[in-house]
Amino acid sequence: MLETRSHYQLDLLGIVSLNILSMACIGTWSFCYMSY
Repeated sequence: MLETRSHYQLDLLGIVSLNILSMACIGTWSFCYMSY
């Protein structure tokens, strides 16, 4: 039970970090596009 919970948390963390990374990437790209 504990192992599956840790796996679930790890997956959630990965999804969240991926979301933040993509958001930052899009934000940076749009900023560069606007400034250009």
